[in-house]
Amino acid sequence: MTWRTKFVDYDARRNPRTDRHCCMCQRDLRPGQAHRHVYLLADLLALHPGDFDKREPLASDLGWHLMGMDCARKFGMDWTAGHAGFGPTSPVAPSHDP
Repeated sequence: MTWRTKFVDYDARRNPRTDRHCCMCQRDLRPGQAHRHVYLLADLLALHPGDFDKREPLASDLGWHLMGMDCARKFGMDWTAGHAGFGPTSPVAPSHDP
């Protein structure tokens, strides 16, 4: 079976100061700042939220990452989720985002 994936073309020139940063532009996100979540597979491929429950997580998956709202709009809001996880079988939110 194939799943919808999209490459996250990130900007690797910045050095985030905290562990809470956008996975696309690497700008730091303040606590409480609006953001989205994206589930990354190997090679920085984002898995479409509609396909998440159709696929078993693999050891090579990079897991849940934060994405700032500006980057989420550029990337496509339909490729991101408002929270980490989409259904009853979804994993819990990442530890860096309570």
